[in-house]
Parts: sequence; C-alpha cells; structure tokens
Amino acid sequence: MNGGSVVGQAIIAVDPSRCLGCRQCLRFCPRNALVVRNDLAQLADASWCDGCGRCLGHCCADALSLTPCP
Repeated sequence: MNGGSVVGQAIIAVDPSRCLGCRQCLRFCPRNALVVRNDLAQLADASWCDGCGRCLGHCCADALSLTPCP
C-alpha cells in the first residue's frame, strides 16, 4: 500500500457482519496474522499484523479495513 507508509501504523480489522469466511485474506497475508474461527476471519495475534494491507484487495465481502494501532 502506498509505498509501505502504513506498515507499523495500522492493523487489520474484520467486520464480522460482512465476513463470509471464504479464507481469501488468509492466502494473501504474508505474516499469517489472520485465521478463520467459527466461519469468520479474525486476527490470530495483533502483533503479527504489520498493516501491509495485502489482504484488503482480496476480500470479496469488503469486510477488512485498516485501523490505527492501539
């Protein structure tokens, strides 16, 4: 994303009301930060997500967004 300027400043958030559990986001996350539990994507561990955004464009349900790091 954008020359990597977001990396380290944001993490992925999943909107459970939109997630279809299709696992596309998992395929494109280079850090394996996402898992599917109970048919919904979620962060396995927030510290694993570097906010690169590679998963964003692969979510057909538009259930992913970047949020500022806590």
